Amino acid sequence: MSMFLVEEPSWGHIRCRLRGQFCLLFLLSSTLVVRSHTEARNGNIEAETEGDQYCVLGDAAEGTRECKAKAYEKLVVEAETLMEVGDHLAASQAYISLVGMEVESSDLWFKLGQTLERTGNETGALEAFKRTSELRPKDATALLMLARLQRMSAEETKQITKNLRKSIILFGGTVEFDNESLNKWSSMNVGADHSLLQAYRTLGLVLLDMGQYKKAILYLRKALNTKDKKGLSSLRVQIGIGYYHVGRPKTALRYFKLASSDYSGNMVANELSIPPSEEYWGHDRQMDSRRDRESEKSRKLLEFLRAKLNALSHKFFLKGEGAFERREFQLARALLMEALRMNPNHLDAYHRLALVLFAKDHLEGARRTWEKGFHRSHLLSEDACGAFRYERGSCKRSGVLRHKLEHDLEHLRYMSQLERNVYSNGGGREIIRKATELLPGYERAYEMLDNALKPVEKNGGTDAYEMIIDARFLNLLDSSIYKRDWFHPPTPKVGDSSFVAINPHLDVEKLEREYQDKQILYVDNILTPEALEYAFRVCTEGPYFHNVKPWGYLGAYLNDGFYHPVVLQIAKQLQLFMENIFKGHDLMQLWAYKYASHMEGIKMHGDDAAVNVNIWLTPDESNLDKNSGGLVVYRRFPDPSWDYRTFNHYTNEAKLEKEFKDDAVKIPYRANRAVIFNSHLWHKTDNFRFRKGFKDRRINLTLLFGRRSAARTSRPSAHS
Repeated sequence: MSMFLVEEPSWGHIRCRLRGQFCLLFLLSSTLVVRSHTEARNGNIEAETEGDQYCVLGDAAEGTRECKAKAYEKLVVEAETLMEVGDHLAASQAYISLVGMEVESSDLWFKLGQTLERTGNETGALEAFKRTSELRPKDATALLMLARLQRMSAEETKQITKNLRKSIILFGGTVEFDNESLNKWSSMNVGADHSLLQAYRTLGLVLLDMGQYKKAILYLRKALNTKDKKGLSSLRVQIGIGYYHVGRPKTALRYFKLASSDYSGNMVANELSIPPSEEYWGHDRQMDSRRDRESEKSRKLLEFLRAKLNALSHKFFLKGEGAFERREFQLARALLMEALRMNPNHLDAYHRLALVLFAKDHLEGARRTWEKGFHRSHLLSEDACGAFRYERGSCKRSGVLRHKLEHDLEHLRYMSQLERNVYSNGGGREIIRKATELLPGYERAYEMLDNALKPVEKNGGTDAYEMIIDARFLNLLDSSIYKRDWFHPPTPKVGDSSFVAINPHLDVEKLEREYQDKQILYVDNILTPEALEYAFRVCTEGPYFHNVKPWGYLGAYLNDGFYHPVVLQIAKQLQLFMENIFKGHDLMQLWAYKYASHMEGIKMHGDDAAVNVNIWLTPDESNLDKNSGGLVVYRRFPDPSWDYRTFNHYTNEAKLEKEFKDDAVKIPYRANRAVIFNSHLWHKTDNFRFRKGFKDRRINLTLLFGRRSAARTSRPSAHS
């Protein structure tokens, strides 16, 4: 079998290995790295000839044109044969070598995309079909396959719809129509081309996911000419969901009934097609007109369907969550996307779907999904937000803690004093102007809060740190930025393939062996200087700290606005770099905590994860006590019978500290030091003393991978 080994000093340290797939460097957009034709000529590709002999392809070697031609022809036959017999993994290896030899062959790129998709390598397939479409811009099938993969990876929707519309036109369809022309088209095109119907269906689903329900209904109806009863039933359910969202419950119910009759195995259709019982309608109120009676009946039917769809949405969410934890990512994605179609307000489904996309290496799609969920949360009431599992500080708008307002005031002061040229994209002037305008209101709000709390504190009140926001207070806080992502600090080069987050000079094998032995290790200089600078800037300048802890610190969570590309890159590259530590453990949560200048650390607890990573970001000059401020990890596990809440909120800390005294591993604070440990182990934040000042606040970045159930629970080695 031919080999295609990527090895280049500038990024080889990412430990990017072929292993039968595209060699991917997972950067901001999970860029596909393939040797160009020029690189191929430098002798980096080998193709098998007779027996164990290799013909080296490249002018620098002693290969001949005849040798190259024979190797190429043999590899083409080999790739096609492997594809025919269904060995897509081996076929993809062969096509990778072929596109390295013939980079302008659209046919090779198309077949490479097909084989990669069938092996589950969606990122590679996506890039292959993009290249095909560049070389053959009028290939309708390539555009359709590209758009379908773009939808699966949650890429920018404008580009997806553009590719689908172009594909439909090339297939002979139309993209502009109304209900009358739609009905005429449907009667004339029974059994229309399958690819055209698929394009209509895909575009309809994209529009449905975007919330453009009226357009979605039209395109989905154009796809109804399929002869596949199961597919027809599924389409009618999606159309019914569209009609529900535009406030036409009777039409929605009619489509659900048709879907159930089309295919009795469609459990969703069967559930939704059951109409309300007579008892549900109750006694009609006296209405002056028939129109009022119909309107009231429609309202009640809409409520009935909403309750059913919300319940079904949560069922799909739970199934998707289970599939994710079993690492069945494609199934998980389909279930979670369906959950969000039924209930676009299911905030937990956005978080889980983003985690699935992150696990599939669609980093930009994951970021976009977290962003959609975060913005959707702003439309919900505080009670509605609180009904979901994952905590969202941005939803809590009825009260404020003093240290939150103090932090935000310091943040605005800091941002208003930045140099105007601090951001290379030219947005610095606008950011500084906005911060300067908002500053007086926040200063007045803080003064009001401080004056209100002083009498409470003087009298020993227990609620000394909280004040319910009244109307006067809210008027002083700009609702467009309070607990909102009003801007994202730009970070040059993060989207560039040259950006590397993890220090390439670390002895990875040694670190992996140490972790397997002790389950605890710390790594100095874990991030490259560039990545450390960007991460600190994101946490200092970014408005992400919405989660307010009553003990004096603030949290920025992945599902609550903290989805900046820099932190996503750090998480992904860390997984790849230390693959033997994180193998089988997907990212579950990520946060940053920002503290006051000195305070007691977070109490002893365990986390619901397999591997815990803490990275400290604040410069060492801010730390006034070099022997403290870090983390204390105990080589002891909680009782296996305890649930997560019990070991995460354990109250009898003094008893445990006394009992585990000899098993404590104290790791002092150092900037750019990572502590990696089995997350099931007891641990706590050490007490600390930092300088006062906005840029001197202690900041730690925490990443959780895998589930507690997957963590090793045998006692780790006691060797120091």
